[in-house]
Amino acid sequence: MEKYDIFWFEEPVNPDDYEGHKLISQATTIPIATGENEYTRYGFRDLIENRCAAIIQ
Repeated sequence: MEKYDIFWFEEPVNPDDYEGHKLISQATTIPIATGENEYTRYGFRDLIENRCAAIIQ
């Protein structure tokens, strides 16, 4: 999908699938966005510390 010059890919898997977000983030150059359904600082901390996405919403 890189050839389409996508600015970001929002929640390519279930929002609660942090491992899935991490794997996809590592496998592509397209920035992954997530966090829209996260409401606690603990959830955001997990997303950030585990580098699950380039864009946290």
